[in-house]
Parts: sequence; structure tokens; C-alpha cells
Amino acid sequence: MLKYISLYLLLIPLVTGRVNGSIRRSRNKWYRNEEEEEEEEEEEEEEEGRRKKKKKKKKKKKKKKKKKKKKKRRRRRNNE
Repeated sequence: MLKYISLYLLLIPLVTGRVNGSIRRSRNKWYRNEEEEEEEEEEEEEEEGRRKKKKKKKKKKKKKKKKKKKKKRRRRRNNE
């Protein structure tokens, strides 16, 4: 009977994460480490993706210059 009670008392803090904050802190550290590892993996994947993108750059098209319109000269009529 005492074994079951002691096991029960040991399992409660593991499930709830509350024993003077100590287990919660250790759990948080564990979760943080996992999150950091996942972030590092994502960053590595992004870097690999960036490297691949650099190789696939397209050539830029040259812009065509606009032709200047010639001004029409007005003919002066001699009204003489």
C-alpha cells in the first residue's frame, strides 16, 4: 500500500510539473533545448535553400531606351 502511495506522490509532480518549481524549470530547460535544436535545423535548411537559390539567379533583361520624339518645326510663312 505504501509503495502505491509513494509512486502516486512521485507521479503527480511529473504530470503537473509542480514541485517548488524545480521540475518545471528542468522541463522548461529540456523544452528550450529541443526548440533550440529545431531552430538550428530550420536555419541550416534555410541556408541550404539560399545557397541553391543563388545558383538559380536569372539574368536581368536590359531596358529598352525610349526614343525621343522629334519636335516639328513650325514653318514661318512670309505674309509679304
